Amino acid sequence: MNLTITESRDWELAWRISQHPSIVEGVTNDEWAANDADVRASHIKLLVEDAKNRLIVVSDEAGNPIGCFLFDGVGDETYHVH
Repeated sequence: MNLTITESRDWELAWRISQHPSIVEGVTNDEWAANDADVRASHIKLLVEDAKNRLIVVSDEAGNPIGCFLFDGVGDETYHVH
């Protein structure tokens, strides 16, 4: 399988991927789940649109997004990966 890796600022794509049934359990803790979906989506929007952060999207051979990584810049060349 050939994969394509691209950088994006598409927060809605990141939100959709994070809410996929096979992923949502792994990225949601009790504190995060206590917020309304609109609040969680707004938080992802802020993270993705922040210039110090990087959203890396992985797509399959047909160009369909199959996952992503959010690099959350927390300091000089230091990132938390989500």
